[in-house]
Amino acid sequence: MVKFIEWSNALSIGIEEIDAQHKVLVDLLNQVHEAIQQRHGVEVTNEIVEQLGEYTRIHFAVEESLMRILHYPEYERHKDEHDRLIEQLNGFRAKL
Repeated sequence: MVKFIEWSNALSIGIEEIDAQHKVLVDLLNQVHEAIQQRHGVEVTNEIVEQLGEYTRIHFAVEESLMRILHYPEYERHKDEHDRLIEQLNGFRAKL
């Protein structure tokens, strides 16, 4: 099956820990996509989406902490984007 998202160096931000987490997120998104496309069922899809939600929250916490430590000038905008993505993920979960 063709992957929904293919990891490439173009997606890398150059911070090893964050890139590794992004690769996990890409893998989980691909698993969700495959579960839906292959009709693995609601239970299997929900389990993967739960894993995606948990890992996303962990990743965002790590990324936001790093941005604060490094005094990233776009922190607030990026945090708002994280909040928006969590809302979208919650909406997607509710539809399953």
